[in-house]
Amino acid sequence: MVKDAETNASADKERREKIDLKNESETLVYQSEKQLAELGDKISADDKGKVEGFASQLKEAVEKEDYATMKTVQEQLQQALYAAGASVYQQAGAAGAEAAANGSGASASSAAGDDVIDAEFTESK
Repeated sequence: MVKDAETNASADKERREKIDLKNESETLVYQSEKQLAELGDKISADDKGKVEGFASQLKEAVEKEDYATMKTVQEQLQQALYAAGASVYQQAGAAGAEAAANGSGASASSAAGDDVIDAEFTESK
């Protein structure tokens, strides 16, 4: 039995790698579809098209069990997702910075209008 396990170790390792690659690909397709649904119209049409195209290619490769294609398309899909996410967060960051700049002036004027009394507190028994 030990000899059989040793002789089949490389085949088992190769099979495990293929199964892991297939699982990772399926997960990535699911995550990309979920992210597209969450981002909705915040993502540009160009980025959305790239992500959808790579996701469909990866899905086809998983169905055909084409492991070489899975590796390459998986990397391309990850890069497209990163690029799409980065552009959305940059847009949100720019809008957030603008809102913070507008909001900080309002909070400073409201803080000046409050009557705050600075006092010390001691407890006597």
